[in-house]
Amino acid sequence: MSAAPDYVIKVLERVKKGYSPPDYIVLRRINSHYYIYRDRRPWDPEKKRIKTVSEYLGRITENGAFIRKVASKDDELENAKEIIASRGGTVIIPERKENTEEPSSKLLSPKETDRKILTILSMNGRATIPFIAERVGLSVSAVNSRIKRLERQYGIRYIAEIDVTKLGYIQFLMMAKFLEKVPTAEEVKGVIERDPRIQYAAFLSGGKYQLLMYVLDDSAETLTHLLRSIINNTLIAEYQAEWTIAVFYETYNFMPLRDAFVKMLESKSGIKEPLFGEEPSQRKMELLRRETTVLKELNNDGKAEFTEIDKKYGFDEGRAHYSYYKLLERGLLKRITITMERLPIKYMAVISTTVVIPGLLTRTRNTFLHEIVSETSTPPNKYALVGDVHTPFGAFLLMPVFHDTDIGMAEKKIKETSGILVYHAVITETLLGSLCFRRFDNAYASQSATLSREFGEPAPEKQEYMKHS
Repeated sequence: MSAAPDYVIKVLERVKKGYSPPDYIVLRRINSHYYIYRDRRPWDPEKKRIKTVSEYLGRITENGAFIRKVASKDDELENAKEIIASRGGTVIIPERKENTEEPSSKLLSPKETDRKILTILSMNGRATIPFIAERVGLSVSAVNSRIKRLERQYGIRYIAEIDVTKLGYIQFLMMAKFLEKVPTAEEVKGVIERDPRIQYAAFLSGGKYQLLMYVLDDSAETLTHLLRSIINNTLIAEYQAEWTIAVFYETYNFMPLRDAFVKMLESKSGIKEPLFGEEPSQRKMELLRRETTVLKELNNDGKAEFTEIDKKYGFDEGRAHYSYYKLLERGLLKRITITMERLPIKYMAVISTTVVIPGLLTRTRNTFLHEIVSETSTPPNKYALVGDVHTPFGAFLLMPVFHDTDIGMAEKKIKETSGILVYHAVITETLLGSLCFRRFDNAYASQSATLSREFGEPAPEKQEYMKHS
């Protein structure tokens, strides 16, 4: 199609802003007239391929107005505004009130609606606006406005949740107890920030350790080499410290990956791409070069448009989108999710538990599991990360504290679990990486599955999120 006039391009860009990736808004010229369509490309699980579903949105008039296909009251109003504005006029519309939103059969309060939207975005950051609107019982325009407000209010960023264990990586906690002086933040950063295996590092206060690091490596042997390189670095070699390494298994929420780590995966991926039908090894899956490229782009921006990725790297049209669905299908990419980077958090608490009487823990473990998946009135989940620590045997929890009483109440509840000792510390400074603050649907949490399987509790109802992207 030949280049469209400027007024057509302007209308097209304006329409695009009302839709969220991966919705593809396209312009088509038919008999000298311009029309706008939305081409969705959902994955067809039966045929194992992407299918294109085209939906007509409206036409562009010669005077630069956009006439939508649906003649609802909202659309008639928008069309009138477009036409009058294109003729140089101004439309003054009274401010719409909250009750003009289309309510669902089950009324939700504004805060409940926001929390439900945050849950959907946490479970599938690429969920379509129409799907979200249907779930919360509001109009598409109302949901679009709410999402934009939530993005501004909480500093929402869209990121990829990647399962690195399928690539053969092991999760570790590396901790240091300094015996006399503690190194400065600049000294520690100078040692660790260039190593892509270290995903997170922070100074602690009030606990046994002063330095905590979350590390990914493919073996304990290479991790030992990493620890030696840190200890022997001239920046911190003079500081006396006791170092501990513990295998860590994430059981709730996840630790975001640094871009440096995903770039490392890209550098290790094979140049020659095997057929998609080939089975990966049992120990770890092999990533294709194009797949690691897509992961890298989505880890940086989970809402990146696949058409733009294709253009940026010279892929055939649709290949980035195809790789996205293959990554989901293989479980390497769990989902596109969100993290809220602008929350009124007072500080981050680190709660650690050590099992001292396994027999007692077995009988009361359901109390601990309920605490992890307990619902809150705050925007994110109660815990940003929970995992099992194998040395010493116990658990490790990262908790955002919004009120001074939060940590005390959490410790009191956890202590109701018999057979464990509970300690806590406070993160005083983040040195590297970031945490994920989202509103994960606890029906999908492993803790909920354990409560159902081992303690006979009713399984929570699960909603489908991933088919609507």
